[in-house]
Amino acid sequence: MPTIRPRVFGAAFEVRAFEARDGPGVLELLQATFGHWPRDIQGIAPSEFFRWKHMDGPFGPSKLLVAEADDAVIGFLAYMPWRFSASGQVLPTMRGVDLAVHRSYRR
Repeated sequence: MPTIRPRVFGAAFEVRAFEARDGPGVLELLQATFGHWPRDIQGIAPSEFFRWKHMDGPFGPSKLLVAEADDAVIGFLAYMPWRFSASGQVLPTMRGVDLAVHRSYRR
């Protein structure tokens, strides 16, 4: 996947594929954005839920993107593989499930 280097408010950031080293930064961003992530699920560590949801899902791993600036994760987007039925066919697709942007980078 090519690296995209747009400019926002004069600050450069990079959008790229998620790497394992991004896990702690993504979890921190999700917690900061939503107050508590995952919501309404008790008794499981956020890192375990993230692994289950995005790495070990029943239809395969999610497509994950991060935005990074100043060596920190400032954005995260996840598309989960999904299947649905239409006209008697099962169609594979992607479903957007997690989107978070650091408050400092929102408009």
